[in-house]
Amino acid sequence: MFRASIIEKGGAKFDGIQKVKGKDKFALATDPQTFSTYYFPIKGLTKKKVQNRLLEERKKISFELSD
Repeated sequence: MFRASIIEKGGAKFDGIQKVKGKDKFALATDPQTFSTYYFPIKGLTKKKVQNRLLEERKKISFELSD
């Protein structure tokens, strides 16, 4: 649940955990504005990293739409 709160405080919707070889490796999240899905590595996951990733992707999308 801790990972879900970090992702949701960062502005995304928590979708679950992806396991690799029986260990939690990635947290899945969806951006509510762009409906894009992201895989965040669980190790070192912070609210700031989530916010930065969403901001970068939103900038890319807005730039592509303006062309």
